[in-house]
Amino acid sequence: MAKYYLLICFCLFGLTTTAQQSTIIEGNIKSPYNERVSLILYNYINIAEGTITTQNLVDSNFKFEFILTDPAYFTLSTNRNVFKLFLIEPGDSIHINMNILHVQEVAFSGAGSDKANYQYWANIRYQDWYHPPENLVSDTGSRYFKYLDSCRDLQLFSLKNFKGLLMPTAYQILQADVFYNFENLKSQYIYNLLRDSSFIKQAKLLYALYLPVQKKFDFTETLACSRNLISYLIQQNEADYKYLHINDGQNSPAEKYKLAKRHTKGKIQGYVLAELLLAEDILAADADNLKCAGDYLNGSYNSLFKALIRNKYQLK
Repeated sequence: MAKYYLLICFCLFGLTTTAQQSTIIEGNIKSPYNERVSLILYNYINIAEGTITTQNLVDSNFKFEFILTDPAYFTLSTNRNVFKLFLIEPGDSIHINMNILHVQEVAFSGAGSDKANYQYWANIRYQDWYHPPENLVSDTGSRYFKYLDSCRDLQLFSLKNFKGLLMPTAYQILQADVFYNFENLKSQYIYNLLRDSSFIKQAKLLYALYLPVQKKFDFTETLACSRNLISYLIQQNEADYKYLHINDGQNSPAEKYKLAKRHTKGKIQGYVLAELLLAEDILAADADNLKCAGDYLNGSYNSLFKALIRNKYQLK
């Protein structure tokens, strides 16, 4: 049985609502097997694995009901299929119909299902674009970047056809995620060139054309909801740092934190800095790392991230 993995990933936080809302993911799965259904609800960007809930089918049906205050992402899996990182918003009530033996006929309905229908369709249509043929990746990167730009533009155009079905916030999140998924691939390519001494000259030229190191990232609070935007900013911060330290081989998490803080602001800054701090090996943390953690705790950032950082670095 073929498995369909959603390649489009999204961040986990959105605009805070004024009240908690009941959110439902339910469905009917026709299966000759003793099928179990698991739901992973992601509550952080890339920091936590999320809450896992599993249940058996009852007369081919399942139902998960929970409370959301912000947009989040869910992964739904059976013994044979995975629907990965679908955007869900408070108050959504998504119904899934599926036949295990004909998974390509999956149908989503109910409040909020237009997001899921787009994501499922886009995954099937565009899944091969993220692994281009080797001959497209030239020694300068120009052909590869043109290929990515072409794929990005076509995917953004197709998303525009769904615009009338989506709420404005959801459309902006999906749009940003498509765009920055491809920008992330470019940033990774440049970073890998910067790490290879035999490609330093080419890497510098490509970097200068792609994104100056001192560029300021000025995005709206809504775009902070794009998981791919956050991933891109973290990746680009690595490329920026490597560009600044090509010859000295320096690797300082504290300096990367400071660089990211200079290039970001607002809610986006809070997400990026939190992920940098929480991704670090606490056993290797030095005085500079602790200062960065303290700096975060003194800032006007998300209280949930602060609690995780305080606990990890054992700070009061």
